[in-house]
Amino acid sequence: MIEEETGTPLALPPEGSEAAPVETAGGKKLIARDEKRNPLFSELEWSEEATTRILRVPAGFMRNRTQQRIEELARERGRTAVDLALVEEGIEHGRKLMEEMIQGYQQNPAPAREAVMPERPAERPAGDLPLNEVGIMAVMEGRRLGDTGK
Repeated sequence: MIEEETGTPLALPPEGSEAAPVETAGGKKLIARDEKRNPLFSELEWSEEATTRILRVPAGFMRNRTQQRIEELARERGRTAVDLALVEEGIEHGRKLMEEMIQGYQQNPAPAREAVMPERPAERPAGDLPLNEVGIMAVMEGRRLGDTGK
């Protein structure tokens, strides 16, 4: 049998053994799964409260970026475990980045528009920017990291 998320063979415990196999993906171990069976893999240890909180973040891009941010904070501080306080701090950091992005766009939408959609069709009004949060977030993250994208 093959494990669905990792594509690795699933090792079943020997008969009579009650130990469940540890699932891994790229050197990371399975921390938990949400109600839709989406896995949370990490190299770090996560407390039960931290796991419960991160699983409340919508799965996919938002959860992945939030987990990245939290684990970056842990590594910057030399920590090998993630607790609830660190998760809350990482989520708050993400909120601040989003607020900055929205505020920057409201004050001057041209740079974000040009970064996401360099050429504007003539029939589209100048102030009309298509909904593309992922593209805008990538641009904002690049700016935060000092990448000009050129």
